[in-house]
Amino acid sequence: MFQKFKKTMSSTGQKMKHTSNMLKSQASGVSEADKKKRYQTYKGANNERYLYIETVFKGAEFKAKIVLVVGGGHGIGPALIRLLNENHAAVMTTVPEESKAKFPHGVQVIKGIDPAKASDAQKITKALEWRKVDIVIINEPPTIPTPNAVTCGINGEAAHRMLDLHALAPVNVVGSLLSAGSLKEGSKVVNINSQDASIAWRKVQGEVPFDYSYHMARCAANMAMKLLAIEVKEMGITVVTMHPGFNKTELSAGQEKMYDEEGAVDPEVGAMRTLHEITRINAKKNGKFVNVEDGLGIPW
Repeated sequence: MFQKFKKTMSSTGQKMKHTSNMLKSQASGVSEADKKKRYQTYKGANNERYLYIETVFKGAEFKAKIVLVVGGGHGIGPALIRLLNENHAAVMTTVPEESKAKFPHGVQVIKGIDPAKASDAQKITKALEWRKVDIVIINEPPTIPTPNAVTCGINGEAAHRMLDLHALAPVNVVGSLLSAGSLKEGSKVVNINSQDASIAWRKVQGEVPFDYSYHMARCAANMAMKLLAIEVKEMGITVVTMHPGFNKTELSAGQEKMYDEEGAVDPEVGAMRTLHEITRINAKKNGKFVNVEDGLGIPW
């Protein structure tokens, strides 16, 4: 009986300690690294922002905004576009030639785009014609980790392609938009990138070890966005990187067993969280890495 009581008290103490640590983390503006602990703590506290994003989301803020979604056919892309369209934004999206994604009526689709190619980025600006974009959302590419303890995931050609898609493509697209005068003071640039891009969080988020090309490419994307944020600050353009949370899409294939305990959500929820954070972007967030699940920062 005493042992059972002691065990219960120990478990309660551990939970209280973790909750206290997480509260300290929130106070410092930094999100919790452990997905499971993050979800369980917010669930236990019945956190409205985390659990019921629809109660705080203000879709009306996107009305009449010109929004470009690069790579809208995968991940949370289709959900982002549906939600933007429902809230009366003027939406354009790019997809590769082989894409079979379907979009709502009124969405302008630019097919055959590889954002890592300079010539394809120029196709985007041509399609924009005279319009200036209010919001650019660059969706994370549909790449899947391939861990290997021997090669560490380094495969020359594939590694270079990974770097092109994650890090160079966003710069390529934004550079083309800037050159064409398609961005303006007040424009927002959002690069969607996984929490796997955080070097600091690898101590905790280590479920995909030995895949250096994947993680290096994601880290490089953060580097590129930080540099870009510095360059365009004086133009009145804000650049933010966002982790879209744990979403039930093809990009989380193979992780289904973790869905319940780590709080995976439907892509519509992930999209709404992302758009909510976009409405909260201001100059102070320029160059930051934000977790859309709770709106807090992720360390580099």
